[in-house]
Amino acid sequence: MRLNKDRREKRAGKGRGAVFSRFSVVVPVLIVTALLCICVVFLEGGGLRRKTAVSGSAGGKLVRKTYDGWSASFGIVKIICGDYWGSGVVIACDEDGLVIVSAKHLLMYDVQAEVIFAGAEREEADSATGQVIGYSASYDLAYLHVSWKDLTTGVGMRYRGWFEKDRSLPFQEQESESVENAFEAETVWNDEGQKTVVRTDRAYMELRAGENVVQIGMSESDFLKYRMGTVQAKEVFISDYNAFMLLNECLAEAGMSGGGAFDEYERLIGIIIAGDEQGTVCMPMAAVLKEYRDLLKES
Repeated sequence: MRLNKDRREKRAGKGRGAVFSRFSVVVPVLIVTALLCICVVFLEGGGLRRKTAVSGSAGGKLVRKTYDGWSASFGIVKIICGDYWGSGVVIACDEDGLVIVSAKHLLMYDVQAEVIFAGAEREEADSATGQVIGYSASYDLAYLHVSWKDLTTGVGMRYRGWFEKDRSLPFQEQESESVENAFEAETVWNDEGQKTVVRTDRAYMELRAGENVVQIGMSESDFLKYRMGTVQAKEVFISDYNAFMLLNECLAEAGMSGGGAFDEYERLIGIIIAGDEQGTVCMPMAAVLKEYRDLLKES
């Protein structure tokens, strides 16, 4: 499976954060699914009406109405780097601030980026400066750090609540606040006794093909974008990225690169890297967290 590099480079030259690339996957299941859809359409007497909920091409208003207020959207940010923009996801908090992961093809142009926060109340949303703290040597991933002092009071307090939460109890015994459920995380300590709270990859490990998925990124006008679909394959080797990646039968639009793919329980399963009308490839959370841990060891 290869992505069309010429098409990708042409899109990137327009200053859009998301990479759009047509990739073809010969999967017999898709053929069978297409035939079944055709049969259903004509049996229902609906002419050529297309059912879009599963394919992920549902209209934005319908999807926003369904998922507005979803706690998974807490943690999605917009990243502006020079003439380019895209999305990112908060994956960790430490004693100095927040750690955000995004696509390396977005953050490779500068060591600083403007970060616009979403998911909190509109009046609390604000921007801050993020510093690139590392690039993955193996994957299309990069990591930003935003200091607590650069965050507005409302945004900072919300993330500090996640950072300071007591995780000594088993996860299922903790308070069932929606944000806490979405932000399934663990606390780690370094040799100097400094605390870091990091998302886990448990949701990805439990994931199965055919399950529902929701992809979230940012629009050019700073609104959240939600797209619905299903997991097509958990691990597919993508030669252009030299990696085994998560493949979703779900629409991705310009600006969604670096955004998050979530399971139906609002848990993060991957980071959006590339996509077009046929589907989206994401870096699995297992790889995202491994690269972050390696980065911590080097610092």
